[in-house]
Amino acid sequence: MVDLMALVGDASDNIPGVRGIGQVSAVKLLNEFGTLENIYKKIDKVPSGSMKTKLEDSKDMAEMSFELARLRKNVPVKLDLKKTEVTAPDLDRLVELYGEFEFNKLLREIMPKEKESSRYLVKEDAKALKEFFSAISDKKEVSFSVDADSGSGEVFGVAFSLKEGEAFYVPVNAKGQTLKENLRLVKDLLEDDSIKKKGHDLKDDVLLLKAGGIDIKGLDFDVMIADYLIDPSLTRHDLPEMAMRHIGCNLSEDKDGVKWDDAGQGSLDLSGGPRHEGACERADFIFRLYGILEPQLKEKHLSALFKDVEMPLVGVLADMEAEGVGVNIKYLKERSSDIEKKLHSLTKKIYKSAGEEFNINSPKQLQVILYEKLGLPAMKKTKTGVSTDESVLRKLTSYHELPASLLEYREVNKLKTGYYDSILELVNKKNHKLHANFNQAVTATGRLSSSEPNLQNIPIKTELGREIRRAFIPSEKGDLLLAADYSQVELRILAHLSNDKRLLKAFAEGEDVHRYTASQIYDCDIDKVTDEMRSVAKTVNFGIAYGMSPFGLAKDLDISVEDAHKFIGAYFRRYSDVSTFIDDTISSVRKKGYVTTLLKRRRYIPEINSKNERIKSFAERVAVNTPVQGSAADLIKLAMIECHKRFTGTDVKMTIQVHDELVFEVPKNKLKDTASEVRKIMENVISLKVPLVVDVKAGENWLDMKEVA
Repeated sequence: MVDLMALVGDASDNIPGVRGIGQVSAVKLLNEFGTLENIYKKIDKVPSGSMKTKLEDSKDMAEMSFELARLRKNVPVKLDLKKTEVTAPDLDRLVELYGEFEFNKLLREIMPKEKESSRYLVKEDAKALKEFFSAISDKKEVSFSVDADSGSGEVFGVAFSLKEGEAFYVPVNAKGQTLKENLRLVKDLLEDDSIKKKGHDLKDDVLLLKAGGIDIKGLDFDVMIADYLIDPSLTRHDLPEMAMRHIGCNLSEDKDGVKWDDAGQGSLDLSGGPRHEGACERADFIFRLYGILEPQLKEKHLSALFKDVEMPLVGVLADMEAEGVGVNIKYLKERSSDIEKKLHSLTKKIYKSAGEEFNINSPKQLQVILYEKLGLPAMKKTKTGVSTDESVLRKLTSYHELPASLLEYREVNKLKTGYYDSILELVNKKNHKLHANFNQAVTATGRLSSSEPNLQNIPIKTELGREIRRAFIPSEKGDLLLAADYSQVELRILAHLSNDKRLLKAFAEGEDVHRYTASQIYDCDIDKVTDEMRSVAKTVNFGIAYGMSPFGLAKDLDISVEDAHKFIGAYFRRYSDVSTFIDDTISSVRKKGYVTTLLKRRRYIPEINSKNERIKSFAERVAVNTPVQGSAADLIKLAMIECHKRFTGTDVKMTIQVHDELVFEVPKNKLKDTASEVRKIMENVISLKVPLVVDVKAGENWLDMKEVA
């Protein structure tokens, strides 16, 4: 094994090996010569001339690799067996460490479980039920948890809590039979707008109950969203994790067959067990978390953002998901078939360039082809060998034709599997609509994300990527899709936040801000700006807004770092107030530890005081970008809420949100009026020092659209 590693190397342990010799070749050599030492003693008998040259050129490396791979047996190890005895763990320290490193499965194993299950009761008696619902009506607030099968969506009951440590379960479905009176009482309560409802991930509850004919009103407090606002940098806001972090208690795993996986997702085991206890425990914990999180929102000045933006958005997103968007299934199938043919053609081209057939999707086989057979330079090493990632393949395109074909294959294959085929799989077979998930508590900046599929990441730089949008169509015949997109919103927010005179002037006068910036950094009249100069200025404009470094700009523009420095320097000389804003923002974050958006959304950036220069630089870019991108997120959310208010109950439906764009389904005869109203709402939803501008387009699909005046 030592001889083998000396020849092949091991990137994870920084053992270089002999360049150009892989495992197959090394095994053949060792089978023939026995050891590394013997290979070099009988080097003249190595059958392959090229292999002999590789061995001779790398003899020093091979010998060093042998020493690195060899286990040392003469290390002076003194072992005190007494110290190896197993002792009781320091549970307090373990809780602290498991929490810090997010070892949630291990943490759940040592956290105490709630012991007051005797106070979790089922309310089945009609008289007791009415008294209980009367008590809720008097108190005017309640926390609740829906008990449902996550697969079918079938609702079994709802648990309610009015007091810490106490909760009651109301069954609405027993052995497939609807308990009509119970269901009526639950429906009346949940649809009573005067009773404030507390929950966790209320959007999912809304969608579950909507399918059963219950339209929840009075959504007041979502503990998941509150937790997200208080610290958006946390990766998880599920109930088990929140219970551990805030209450110091482990959510039970087996009371009603609820099993939590490592990601904190719950699934129901319907094989038995008292279902009510798990649902009651969740309702109880939601009640407790409300008491903990609500004061924290006030303390951090987040109450207005929570109440006026995030909570109203819950209902907006639920309606969008329930509505869905129409999908042209025939088009998707045709395009998927065309792409399959393209992939077949690319595969043949790749095999020809490589000189043999191999598994294109196998990094290990690709390593052999690129670095052993073709002898291309190793740009980057990983634990599994020499890297074959996208950045490496791009660098290798100047050495051989194969990397370019591989890049194209990967892009096309990703589009086919990730979008064309994925959308076909996800589309509702009954109504031919796609009901994507819009996630409210994921991104650190406050932007919405989406999944199943990820609409935010539909590629738009390539024709094949853009064509995915053609699959999205109105669900009703005679309707059109209307897309309203904020124009250069992040640059407008940057102008507002920095109060830069030149930027404010450019936007106030309706200038093409990229052309204007080009005239500034190239020091020429605006009518002398070429398209190439404008393109550079556009990259610089958005790069500054995203806190881009000279290295990042150099990479994006394919120029030297020195030239990138010059562009950024020229930009800041012209837009000096932007430079001051960036410096002041970074300085403020160093002192306070967080940055805020226009609506006081917070993002904590402790890494900004790191001694590691790379980590600190990244944190500084985040500090600059967050007020801009986060404020844009606030803005589009406000616009969604106002548009939802205006069009609820009409035949205009909001169906998609992507970055700074909203998509609606609109009857043809209402197109102009709707376009005018949407533009008016979006451009006036907040007051900035510069005008907001919204571009509105419409068409029979999301790609082929024309501007609407």
